Amino acid sequence: MCPVKSAQQMDVKYWSKRLESVRKDVECTFGSLKRRFRMLRLPIEFATAHCLDVMFKMCCMLHNMLLEFDGLADIGQDEADWTSADLEADE
Repeated sequence: MCPVKSAQQMDVKYWSKRLESVRKDVECTFGSLKRRFRMLRLPIEFATAHCLDVMFKMCCMLHNMLLEFDGLADIGQDEADWTSADLEADE
């Protein structure tokens, strides 16, 4: 699904903007996982859909465990972590 660039209706504009934002977040997440785990950068041959699902979930769990270990898991959880400039940039 592609965002609508020249939408006239407000609900379509909002949906398009939201879709673009979520897509960007998903792409950044995949990029972070690919940088951290070599198995996601290489072509995977002879893997079933179930195997790929398990591998991806395993990488996500390990990523979260490593964030916890590095002390980075709580960043962004407190209201003080966000400034008014961050919120204004999203609007």
